[in-house]
Amino acid sequence: MIKRNILPITLILATILIVSLLSSCSEMRIIKLGISVELSGPTSDLGLALRNGAQLAVEELNASGGIEGRQIELFIKDDEGNAETARQNDLDLIDEGVVAILGHATSERTSSVLDIINENDVILFSGSATGTEFTGLDDNFLRLTVDTAKYALATSRHVISDQTQNELLIIYSKGNDAFVDPFIEVFTEDYTSKGGIIIDTFSVCCNLDSYQELAETINEINPPNILAITTAYDLAHLVQFSEQIGFSPNWYSTLWAGTSELVNKGGSAAEGIELAMSFNPEDSSPEYLAFKLAYQERFGAEPSLMAVSGYSIIQVLAEALAETNGQYRGLKNTIIKMEKISC
Repeated sequence: MIKRNILPITLILATILIVSLLSSCSEMRIIKLGISVELSGPTSDLGLALRNGAQLAVEELNASGGIEGRQIELFIKDDEGNAETARQNDLDLIDEGVVAILGHATSERTSSVLDIINENDVILFSGSATGTEFTGLDDNFLRLTVDTAKYALATSRHVISDQTQNELLIIYSKGNDAFVDPFIEVFTEDYTSKGGIIIDTFSVCCNLDSYQELAETINEINPPNILAITTAYDLAHLVQFSEQIGFSPNWYSTLWAGTSELVNKGGSAAEGIELAMSFNPEDSSPEYLAFKLAYQERFGAEPSLMAVSGYSIIQVLAEALAETNGQYRGLKNTIIKMEKISC
């Protein structure tokens, strides 16, 4: 009886071992990437667009053979615009074995996770976290955009050259101090040094009563120009209420509001707003037109700056991972040598 059982047991154990080895080899063939951005809440338009752009890039890469024959698996998490959720998401993605995380959408959320990122073997790659606190650091955070100071200077110089009246009022959204504070500081210093006058500064947040009240308040002040350092959601409602009471200043804003949400919710009231962005939606290059068509067919919408960022980050990562054999080791330096990013 004992001898008769030896062969089946041995075969079963061997089969289990082979299945385990095959599963392990299959796992090693996959390159894991993570996304952690706000997919629900008032600024979810940023995160949803980045996710869509990244998904499109991954689908195209996998369809064409992946990275050196290895498929990419994308793990997507919603940080809910919350610091603790963002931190837990990144820890979960690191445990999952991702070599890079796309995120976070705002400078504030990015700031809240940097200690976790720098304590682990993972790259955090953003297309929109422009905070000056990240500039020049030798860490695991990379971005496809210049920092807030450069954006603020470019905005100031455009606004001052575009005006016949040099008085301006600033409105900002709450909850993204890492972006807003340095932007206002740099913009104000440069704008006033060139003869501009900052009339006043107001904050705004997230409900219809506050939008209407603020629109009425600024109408009484009647500034000729307004700089809105706000979410697309906040700005869309502000310009709508302003239009309803017949108030029509020159509106300027930043990349933070540069999403489809501004047009979708602002409608005709959003026409004429000037945005400072490192993205040209009228780009006629063959590469962009091909991306735009593919994005429209896949998601039924026009691509925004964040969609382009998500798509581009995946492309940069794919090129670099092909050189590092899909590994984290050497990934940062490989990307930096490509000269397509900002530290």
